[in-house]
Amino acid sequence: MRLLILLVAALVTLPAAAAQAGGPCDDLAPDARAVADKVMATVHPHDCCDDTLARCLTAQPSRLVRRLADVTCRRAAAGQDVEKITEALTRRGTSMLGTGRPAKIDTTGVAWAGAPSAKVEIVAYLCTRCPYCVRWTPEVYKSVLAGGPLYGKAKFAVRPFPLSSHSGAKEGGIAIEAARSLGSFWPYMLLVMENHNRFQVDELAPWAATLGMDAAAFKARMADPATEAAVVASKKEGLRNGVQGTPTPFIDGKMYDGDLSMAAFVDAVLEEADRVEGKLCEKP
Repeated sequence: MRLLILLVAALVTLPAAAAQAGGPCDDLAPDARAVADKVMATVHPHDCCDDTLARCLTAQPSRLVRRLADVTCRRAAAGQDVEKITEALTRRGTSMLGTGRPAKIDTTGVAWAGAPSAKVEIVAYLCTRCPYCVRWTPEVYKSVLAGGPLYGKAKFAVRPFPLSSHSGAKEGGIAIEAARSLGSFWPYMLLVMENHNRFQVDELAPWAATLGMDAAAFKARMADPATEAAVVASKKEGLRNGVQGTPTPFIDGKMYDGDLSMAAFVDAVLEEADRVEGKLCEKP
């Protein structure tokens, strides 16, 4: 009888032990461990396994299941409760699977950052005057460059989506489109964002000149009705694709509605890379 009790206890604790091995689930405080265990005992992964995370970790482990377990433990360690973690996992799953047909995004002529051979495409609708965009965008940009966690996995492009609630947003959108047409999109985009707190419409052309663009040519592109039309078309496209605010990223045509913190977003993109490479359901 005592042996039977020990065997049952071992089976009950096995999923938690599997989740802990070699990752952020190691050394969780007892209260965080309890939260993580409760989440993993009730939440199902959105792919690769039809059981709970806890059971999948034991019976059908995969790269995705391990990722979701690690996400659960990181959030539990940060003090999030069961409800908040469950919501985050649900939103991630919905985003990664896609809730309908892929968005129609015109990437003709966009400036891609990252390795040209990267298979995952990140396209974000952004406003140059959005306070969160100016922090988020440079981080994603760095992540796809050599040495970044997404290098070789994903490439990154931007579609202008000026928000009328932000002063100077229209002019900022036209300016980055002008820079794109002159072949200097990313240096200019990053410069405008770096100077977010010193933004002045009158500075848009001088900033272009500091990057080696011809100021007169830049002003001419900004004044060209075709440049404004391109920005308007980009925003209309975003609205058709369900964009309501910025930043709104799409990963391989699927709107990402999950956590935009860099760690969470990078992990979601790596999940997509696993999916594209056919490794998502492989053992970790």
